Formats: sequence, C-alpha cells, structure tokens
Amino acid sequence: MTAQLATVLAAEDKAEALPLLEQLHDAHPQDAAINRMLAAVMADAGDYTGSDHLYAALLAAAPNDPVLLVSHGQNLVREIRYAEAFAAFNKATQADPANADGWSGLAFAASHTNQPAVTLHALTMRSKYLPEVPSTYFLWATAYDSLHQNRQAAEYYEHFLQASAGKFPDQEWQARQRLKLLKTKP
Repeated sequence: MTAQLATVLAAEDKAEALPLLEQLHDAHPQDAAINRMLAAVMADAGDYTGSDHLYAALLAAAPNDPVLLVSHGQNLVREIRYAEAFAAFNKATQADPANADGWSGLAFAASHTNQPAVTLHALTMRSKYLPEVPSTYFLWATAYDSLHQNRQAAEYYEHFLQASAGKFPDQEWQARQRLKLLKTKP
C-alpha cells in the first residue's frame, strides 16, 4: 500500500513521496523498482549525488539499461562531470539508438567536452525523434562555429534567436555577437 501511495505521489511530483520512498528503500534496499523511483524523486528534489549513488547501484546490476544510463548521465551533467556524462550518454545511445534523450544528453556533453563533430552527429540522430528547440539550435550553431563552418553557424544562430523569444538572454547576446563577427568574415 505504501509503495502504491509513493508511486502516485511521485507521479504527481509531490514532495511527500520522498520520505515514503526512503522508508520503502530502508525496508527493501534491494528492490530495483523502489530504487528507481527513489533515485528519480531524489534527482527531482536536487539531490543529484544521492540519486546517482542509487543509479550506480542499479547500473551494476543492469549496465546496459539505456534509461538508467540516461538518468545517470543527467545527474553527472548537473554535477558538472561532463566527461563521465558523455560516456554514460554514449553507452545509452549504443544500447538504444532510438533513445532521443540519450542523443540529447550526448550532444550537450559533447559540446561541453569540446567535441563539435560528435555534437553534430548526436543532434542529427536526435532530430530523427524530436523537434528542434532553442537549446538544440544553439548547440548546432556553436558546434558549426567551432568547426569554422560560418554559413551553417550563422544559419543556426538565426534559428536560435527566432525560437528563443527572450528566454535565454545570455545565449541570445552571445548569438548576436557571433552573428556580427560571422557576417564580417568572407
């Protein structure tokens, strides 16, 4: 009964789910389903280290589970451990090439580990499953910019500025500055 209540609360993003799931975890520390729920709720609550501890244990039992790998990678990104996140997302996309979240994470982690060619590949794969959003336009632009492919970089900076609608002021400023420079280059 407690597990059912915790599941309902977690699905509704209710803060009460965390203590219930912690009690369940204490009573059943080896239950993978409870550990998955607790790890997800802990991540939602901002406890990325605690959440990742559970994901690491779950991955020890299921090392190629793409859902676990993506969740683990997302925690690593939040902890600013991009190289490790890259490895997790890369493994997730190898295990499930149709995993759009894995491709999104791989693109982001590749961007933060200075791998623009990988970023472009991951974005290409992601685009097979999900529409573009402002953040992906920005990743496309910066990857092309890093590779000195000025025409493509300018095109994606423009897409980003059209899609962002003032929601990303720092990146919008950067895009405008890069566009000015790109337009002055032959």
